[in-house]
Amino acid sequence: MYPKFKDWQYCSTFKYDDPNIGGMECPDFYQIKANDGSWHWVLGASVQGDYSGKVNTFAYWTGDWNGSTFSPDHSSPKWLDYGWDWYASVSWPDHNNPESQRFYIGWMNNWEYANRNIPTDTSDGYNGQMSIVRTIRLIKTADNDYLIESYPVKSLENYVNKETKIPDLVVNGSHDINYHGRSYEINLDISWDQLSNVGIQVGKSGDGQRHTDIGLFNNDTFYVNRQRSENDGYRFYPWVESHADFNP
Repeated sequence: MYPKFKDWQYCSTFKYDDPNIGGMECPDFYQIKANDGSWHWVLGASVQGDYSGKVNTFAYWTGDWNGSTFSPDHSSPKWLDYGWDWYASVSWPDHNNPESQRFYIGWMNNWEYANRNIPTDTSDGYNGQMSIVRTIRLIKTADNDYLIESYPVKSLENYVNKETKIPDLVVNGSHDINYHGRSYEINLDISWDQLSNVGIQVGKSGDGQRHTDIGLFNNDTFYVNRQRSENDGYRFYPWVESHADFNP
């Protein structure tokens, strides 16, 4: 017997409008067990946080559900992602661990520039693409809060066909690791004595003019800057640098 989705009864309203983060698209609502064994409800949706100086991505609230009303732990949302291009995400349970792990996939685009022609419209017949799948779990923090932790799905490791090891380096200025590839995963441990700006450049052109920068600024701000990877006619500005807090 299948449910009749045309037949429903209003129970309650959940809304968040101060500050304005736009409408709540592709809502997601599920119960999940945290890493300390406690159960929590998570209500999330993709929002346009740039209306209020936030990011355009997935916002969520943890809380309780009594069958008719959702009661959030905090009035303000938490953010699963701090970039500009992880939107309209959906999740489903990990069949190997359905109580405490889920998978997420998102749309790698932004309503501020999605509705325009780009080279792939002509060459491949599409505009935008889906993200890689993430594994998520709910973790308890040191201050007794609960946050969603996300990381690339482990099965991506099955597609690695070459491994290049980078020797330990002491860098003063910059260093070219002389690696070229269409897709790759980078694992780095970086330590420093003095820091104003440290990180890596990826997608660097032969003349060095085009690249995407990923790094840490002033010891407290993690950033991704793609302004130097723009092309004439296909610019992302002003959505070029995203920031996330960093606790050293």
